Amino acid sequence: MDLAPIFTDNMVLQRGMPVPVWGTAAPGDEITVSFAGAGKATVADRDGKWTVRLGPLQASAEPAALVVSSRIENRTARIENVLVGEVWLCSGQSNMQMALSVAATGKEAAAAADFPAIRINSPGLGKGWVACSPGVAPSVSAIGFFFARESHKALRTPVGLIVRALGGTPAEAWTSRAGLESDPLLRGTVLEVWQRYLDKVYSGKLAAWEKQMRDRGKDPARETEGKPVGPGSPVAPTAMFEQFIAPVIPYALRGAAWYQGESDAWGFPIAERYRALLPGMIRDWRRAWGQGDFPFLVVQLPNGAGKQGPRPAEPAPWVVVQEAQDQARKLPNVATVVTLDLGEADIHPKRKQEVGERLALTARRLAYGEELLDSGPVYDSLAVEGSSIRLKFRNAGGGLVARGGEPRGFTIAGEDRCQFWAAARIEGNTIVLSSPEAPKPVAARYAWAEGCEFNLYNKEGLPAGPFRTDDWPMDIPAKEPRVAKCARAAQPPDLDGKLDDKAWTACAVQSDFTLFHTYRKSAFPTEVRLAYDAENLYVSFRCAEPHLAGLVAKADKKCDAIWGDDHVELLLDTALDRKRYVRFTCNPNCIVAEAKGFNDAVEGPQWLSMGLLGDGRDLDKKWSVPCTARAGREERAWTVEAAIPWKSLGVPSPRTGTRMGLQLTRLRKQSEEASEWSCTGRDRNTGAMLPPQYTGGCILYHSPLRFGILEFE
Repeated sequence: MDLAPIFTDNMVLQRGMPVPVWGTAAPGDEITVSFAGAGKATVADRDGKWTVRLGPLQASAEPAALVVSSRIENRTARIENVLVGEVWLCSGQSNMQMALSVAATGKEAAAAADFPAIRINSPGLGKGWVACSPGVAPSVSAIGFFFARESHKALRTPVGLIVRALGGTPAEAWTSRAGLESDPLLRGTVLEVWQRYLDKVYSGKLAAWEKQMRDRGKDPARETEGKPVGPGSPVAPTAMFEQFIAPVIPYALRGAAWYQGESDAWGFPIAERYRALLPGMIRDWRRAWGQGDFPFLVVQLPNGAGKQGPRPAEPAPWVVVQEAQDQARKLPNVATVVTLDLGEADIHPKRKQEVGERLALTARRLAYGEELLDSGPVYDSLAVEGSSIRLKFRNAGGGLVARGGEPRGFTIAGEDRCQFWAAARIEGNTIVLSSPEAPKPVAARYAWAEGCEFNLYNKEGLPAGPFRTDDWPMDIPAKEPRVAKCARAAQPPDLDGKLDDKAWTACAVQSDFTLFHTYRKSAFPTEVRLAYDAENLYVSFRCAEPHLAGLVAKADKKCDAIWGDDHVELLLDTALDRKRYVRFTCNPNCIVAEAKGFNDAVEGPQWLSMGLLGDGRDLDKKWSVPCTARAGREERAWTVEAAIPWKSLGVPSPRTGTRMGLQLTRLRKQSEEASEWSCTGRDRNTGAMLPPQYTGGCILYHSPLRFGILEFE
């Protein structure tokens, strides 16, 4: 006779509801469970499984013992020091996993963490439950600790935390197979895509990796470094559910606190899928527990790092995930906890005390029915008043407050959907927006970009979260693509990697396509110049890189990490039909440049590629006429200039008025194996929708800052 592993000394049982206790025994054995003077009996089924339900139980200040005995096996298990109180599951990825010792204010909090009535069950603390003490607290989830501490003080009852979190894990890993199969979208974009990856890619990668290990004299069965993502990997669909969640079901709990989403915010296909995945996972857990719609607290991602530009930035996957987290509130008994103001340059912000305290505040309202203000201002409605927009808010509390001056972070748009920064002022529980660039406004947004400035709170000190009043699809351009003029070159530029000859200086920087790339600490502009003649399209990049010397030093030392780092991509839609395009790519240490394209819409996709080595040789001969490119370095910028023959693009020499689609992107590539199977339509780096031949029908993703029409003068 054995109890499930979750039942150990020092545990906390949930008050006020039936409490399942389960385990295994010999088939047909009679099992008796006793606790606090009451007992229940059952018989193990033919598989040896048994479950009894105690209670409902009252909260206890004094510990008691849980005793389980079997008649046939004549065995007894005694679980000591058991309390009854409030039990919460804290789950997610690295920000939920972050230890108290790493968090801001964590060391001080740990030193004073003498809370014997707070108990934690976490893999990082061993196999069982432990009481919170200064010796244990540094290794406890920081958010979980502050959440438990505030809940314990407010409710004056024991608190138990079941912490199940692991960094770098996407939401599909925390969802069961049944949960993924129940939604056609998730079944197709997660399970079926994963299976195709296993069938067509994984076996080959695994065999190559195993050979590599053996060639190094290592045993593949004992190695994990560099192993391809596959079954059992933490990022695999259902993996975390099966490993972390299923073993604690159906342990009675009050609710769940969830902090995750970073791993679903690195590309548009994954971020948009999160709109279905997060509510699907919540429904899946509730179905599995059989406790009904238990409270579910979703921590919204904080503001992403970056720098606000002179024009509003285009939509980003990070904001899509934030919106999906906010929309989860549409499910019954779900609340979103805003942390917009707690972001830092690091993707792992250290201010976890505020997160835990806001979780506890929201739990008091949602789970325990207290009438209190637990959130900042929430957008309620919009009214157009001539050339202005008035936004009305709920949860204004004592009133709206703009910290540090006038309200910032608001944009306004007309029917053309082009966003402009708005002047804003507070009037009571409303905010009035206007912009001379949008004289007929219809919609507004707030904090709708990574790195966007924001300062809206209520007087109680709680922030407003990002929101938009529109429901415009992300794939629709903010307005008609801008027209960029490409001048005819009086003479071909000198392709020497230096942007100092007359041909280039005569070309204006295409200001609409100047980009700012975020390294989460600084923003560096990328400028592009374009020119053409009868034979070639000439393209040049100047990419500001204050740390170029350090990057070059790493490259010179053959540091592999820099080879796949920061890239600039120029995508040319050669026929404006979104079926044939060329993508030109170069990276900061000027080691490699390549171009890829689908340039045969009749016979199907045919990838063409060309590679430039650091010595400046011409690109390979897979193109009918080779492209030529040269890379160079300035003091604080890296440069590339290229001549791309019209014949290589599969188009005739342009004439005045000829048009071509243009998209410029600066990005930092992600090399995770998981991205190879999780891409479901868009290029995971540029956000461009892949051509119809590959996906069954997609369009280019574009926005005013990235996509336009190149018109030849």
